[in-house]
Amino acid sequence: MGLDSYIFSTRKLDENEQIYNKLVDEKGELIEVLYWRKEYNLVDWFGNLLDIEIENCGEYEIGEYELQELIKALESGKLKVSENPEDKINKLKELIKTADFTKTKFIFHNWW
Repeated sequence: MGLDSYIFSTRKLDENEQIYNKLVDEKGELIEVLYWRKEYNLVDWFGNLLDIEIENCGEYEIGEYELQELIKALESGKLKVSENPEDKINKLKELIKTADFTKTKFIFHNWW
């Protein structure tokens, strides 16, 4: 057992499309953007940022603001992660630079 946390991306569905699973793209596949293993402080950080209690197997939509805040927290050391923090920061910056936030949504998901 352990804690696995992800940020997934998928395309946004408009009101005319059937929503059968909010975590899948048009091919029915998740797109994993980032992954963390046993980073309990990350779950607490997202809970505080979103002002909610993060639940097991929860799915929480996040946007550009939350991604920017995640970068700031990682860069400043307010959020410490043990697995390649610089790599995570670089991936997040590239994601923000290239993402079309009008057509793409991002979801924080974890399970333990």
